[in-house]
Amino acid sequence: MRREKQLKQVRRGKQIVQEHQNALRAFSARLESGRIPKELLMSESDSVDSISGETMPKPYSRDLRERVIEAVEAGASRREVAELFGISPSVVVIWAQQWKATGSIAPKPSGGSVSPLEDHAEFLLALVAERPDLTLDEIVAAMSKARIAGSRTAVWRFYERHDFSFKKNFVRGGAKACRGGPRAATLDARAGHV
Repeated sequence: MRREKQLKQVRRGKQIVQEHQNALRAFSARLESGRIPKELLMSESDSVDSISGETMPKPYSRDLRERVIEAVEAGASRREVAELFGISPSVVVIWAQQWKATGSIAPKPSGGSVSPLEDHAEFLLALVAERPDLTLDEIVAAMSKARIAGSRTAVWRFYERHDFSFKKNFVRGGAKACRGGPRAATLDARAGHV
């Protein structure tokens, strides 16, 4: 009974491989015709990279993942399956390992990360509430004294998410010129090229 089930799986796997080989031939013919197949046209993605603001690629479809695993389970080598579906062999290996370990082929969740500085939000917001004229470097130094890890960029992004700006304004005084006397003439003025 078990042998019959294995033979049935192998036959189904060979059928899937044959179907995909036919599809690959048709796809190759469309590529050679000079037209860009609609499968290769770029489309907008819903995911946005939080750092660069650019769109992130979507994960491969569940259907493709299932067909890849079926072909691997049917006995095809990972390289053959990769070539058949036009994907990287390493992707096939990763999916097969994930399938073997977890029984799932679902893509890992993407996006939605939370900054480690959010755990210290109360401290960081209180810091600038007490002294609104602190610079980023001074904030990073205060964090270091409190044994909180973080970079200038991470601090900047934290305060940006909390709608705090480090721009100078007239209330804080801003930067002032040191000299009180008349300014020296510029090089061009002294040379007579005003």
